[in-house]
Amino acid sequence: MPQLFIQLFIITYNHFTGLIYISGIFNFLVRLLFGTTFSALFGVLIVFIDLKFITPLDEHLPLPEKLIVRIPTEVIISILVGAVIGTVLTFSANFIFPYEDGLQVNIVKNALIVSVINLIVTVGLEAMIWFKRNQAE
Repeated sequence: MPQLFIQLFIITYNHFTGLIYISGIFNFLVRLLFGTTFSALFGVLIVFIDLKFITPLDEHLPLPEKLIVRIPTEVIISILVGAVIGTVLTFSANFIFPYEDGLQVNIVKNALIVSVINLIVTVGLEAMIWFKRNQAE
């Protein structure tokens, strides 16, 4: 459900700033449907991939003992995962609704945006894992 509100904001912002042109209510609803679907799917994918690299890091670089090595390692992996997912998302979106200002500039923008989002998600997941682990003790 949060994806719906995020997409409402993104579509409205992009329309009023001139990044996209919405030709009518049907075009708006189609963008909302695709945007919400993509957000939900890629959100689940981000969490799944993050958990897949956090688990081995817990084994090889446990917190807090290996904190100095763990933080840069996790940041680099999060940025790379975010950039890849942002790029795939951009190619997928461009296939459905081609970007008017070109694919390349949007790949860079979206890779950066998803990388930052992924860093935030990784920090959130680490906090939840840390809380659960310490709650069990």
